[in-house]
Amino acid sequence: AAAWQGRSVESSWSANDSRRSSLMALRWLRLVVDEGHCLGGADATLSSADENANDFIASIAAERRWVLSGTPTVGADVRGSLTQLHCLLRFLREPCYGLSP
Repeated sequence: AAAWQGRSVESSWSANDSRRSSLMALRWLRLVVDEGHCLGGADATLSSADENANDFIASIAAERRWVLSGTPTVGADVRGSLTQLHCLLRFLREPCYGLSP
């Protein structure tokens, strides 16, 4: 674990990678997602590639999950904003709103 200190792992993903990657067999201490507002797009504007990426990121085993974003969660109305926020809380596995680890 000390060898990874201060480093990050970046990867592009396809549907078959999770079956082959030894990185998916690890339980990470921390999963940090930049541009996290993209995870909150629970509307029809998501492409299938975006949905696949969201599913992949959600499937990574991690003790702690962080979402970084400089973009506010803004929907067309209050309900849209709450839906986007709910998606982020589910990704974070907030016990009141999502799945516990």
